[in-house]
Amino acid sequence: VVVGASNHALFGIDSRNGMQKWSFEGAKEQYIGGILHVAGIYYAPNNDWNLYAVNNMGKLIWKFSTKAANWSKPVSNGDMVFLASMDHNLYAFKTEYNQSELSADKDGQKIVVKKPVWEAPLGGAAVMEPVLEDNVLYVGTLAGTIKSIDSKSGSEIWSFGNSGSIASIWSKPAIQNGILFFADEKGSIYALDAKTGKNVWDTPYVFGDAVIAGAVTTSEGVVFSSKTGRSILINASKQVKELVSMQGAIYTTPLYTAESLI
Repeated sequence: VVVGASNHALFGIDSRNGMQKWSFEGAKEQYIGGILHVAGIYYAPNNDWNLYAVNNMGKLIWKFSTKAANWSKPVSNGDMVFLASMDHNLYAFKTEYNQSELSADKDGQKIVVKKPVWEAPLGGAAVMEPVLEDNVLYVGTLAGTIKSIDSKSGSEIWSFGNSGSIASIWSKPAIQNGILFFADEKGSIYALDAKTGKNVWDTPYVFGDAVIAGAVTTSEGVVFSSKTGRSILINASKQVKELVSMQGAIYTTPLYTAESLI
């Protein structure tokens, strides 16, 4: 288990006994975004404007400097790692770099990635991780737009802003059966054709409560949870089922199992 702390440290914890195995203290600010693990490397976005790649012994393998803080968890297809940043850009990186591809830091260590594989403008800050499906990345921004980006080239496929009526998007979108579902800070829920970015519904569904937590795909539809503690299930036909109402806000993405929403 790897945990990022508010004191800028990253800790590797033995899941069997809770003992600390290693720590990485090279960052300067707190970790807010989730940490991605791919093939023995932990990709940790930090509030100090850097993405850190650390191995399973806590050694820094490489780092990349963005132009603003990073709150979004990276995603990967196994060959590439993708980071949506608050600097209004989406970045792609290799999962493996040769020493010859890295630059030296101020201490002479070759640990710096100077240039990503590609960089795509988002037009707004991204605070939640993208959805990656069929070589396409879908990412929402605080500017109230959601974009579809080709994961191989970084080229924009489509952009949707509903004529400027969408509020900030804090919530991770979800895809079910070719339909992209997402919600904004006002509590409006949208359904788009994932390939074209066209509206599936004539109007959005008005949930009415701000949605910050990520959407969750189930066999029956997509679950959205709100700051007022409500969770609903909605499908492509715009049929809605109230699931639960809790005391207190829901900010983290729920975990869905065959029998429970956690």
